[in-house]
Amino acid sequence: MYTRVHQTKIKVITAVFFVEDKSLPVMDVHDQELLLAVLPIIVFEFLWDDDDDDDEAEEDILVPLLLAILGLREKRDSVPRIANYTELTVTLFNDKDFHELFRMRRGPFELLTEICANCNGVLPLTHIAGGRVPTTPTKHLLITLWILGNQCCIRDVADRFGVSKWTVWTVIRRVCTILVNYLAPKFIKWPTGARVKTVSEGFEAIAKLPGVIGSIDGSHMEVKPPSDDMDSYGNRLSYYSMVVQAVCDSEMVFTNCFAGYPGSVHDARVLRSSELGLEAGAHQPLLFASETYIIGDSAYPLETWLMVPFKQQGGHAFTWQQGVYNHAHADTRKVIERAFRLLKCRWRKLQMIDLDCAEYYPQIIVAACVLHNFCRLHDIDDVAFLQAPCENAGAANNPAPLDAPVFAAEQASQQRRQQLVTYLSS
Repeated sequence: MYTRVHQTKIKVITAVFFVEDKSLPVMDVHDQELLLAVLPIIVFEFLWDDDDDDDEAEEDILVPLLLAILGLREKRDSVPRIANYTELTVTLFNDKDFHELFRMRRGPFELLTEICANCNGVLPLTHIAGGRVPTTPTKHLLITLWILGNQCCIRDVADRFGVSKWTVWTVIRRVCTILVNYLAPKFIKWPTGARVKTVSEGFEAIAKLPGVIGSIDGSHMEVKPPSDDMDSYGNRLSYYSMVVQAVCDSEMVFTNCFAGYPGSVHDARVLRSSELGLEAGAHQPLLFASETYIIGDSAYPLETWLMVPFKQQGGHAFTWQQGVYNHAHADTRKVIERAFRLLKCRWRKLQMIDLDCAEYYPQIIVAACVLHNFCRLHDIDDVAFLQAPCENAGAANNPAPLDAPVFAAEQASQQRRQQLVTYLSS
């Protein structure tokens, strides 16, 4: 219980803590713990005590005590940092160096900075609470692009840009929130109107498969799994991952993205649970007008709006017409594989996401997809990143099939596929 002995001890502690003579020792950990331990008692006895007899004596203890508690957080010495990297060094990069380091050219970067800065009224970009220097929109974007474009830790980025690790993490969350919540609807859009015909013609030019408006696939992004659910993130390739499902058009632009399921989940289940799967089942004419459809590999179910290749059953060989269809189907579907490779080669953080925040992995992945589309629309010759070394870019996407099909293959979907077989074989 709080006693006169504690009062005496506290007087000594506070006197030492606030003394002008710097040669005296600083408050140690034990003394700090003592102050925090007796705080509830002090508040009860001093602030709610109606006895005014010892007010003067109590104030002699209470005032320095509370000041000491408020000052428990040790004042750190100034940490040496790289000065003016954004303001001076980055401005000296030529276009080639800027492109290699930040994964997009300077022109598109300035445009993206302007777009994000216009979201300032929704999500502030220019200040980090408690920071010493306000962080500008330009610095926000540079930090985020560096994190997504390189396999480095937050500590390295903080050192390079002259900010704290907490600031780096705050910047990443802010920018990714803007990209996902406010820019994704503008840059990840399902083809509608005249765009449907353009996309369909682009796919048909690949292997003469008509009516295709998208290629769908799932890709595994290697992640650091949460310690309380590691088994769910283990995939059939013996590493931990998160599945991202995406549909792209003939120009490798994503038209639909969905992330969040751990690596152990089958592609068909991801499709069933995604917004695309739900909307296609309920509002197919709105998404697939004029008998258009998307194509996917054999991990997906056959639907009137989703064409998959023929599978060998019972050891029987394909007919030559089915072989022609499968060949055209495979050549057309490769677009999504190239899109995933370009995504991972440009934003190399997706090859291994190790930010100790599994709940933010989906947001980081979708934000990278938004940046991918932005670069495809505004950055010329960005396919050069396809030539870059890229681990796991072609990770297999088809876990072992489920015991029961997710969707029932109806007669109409089989008839549509047979019509395509007849068209390609004629």
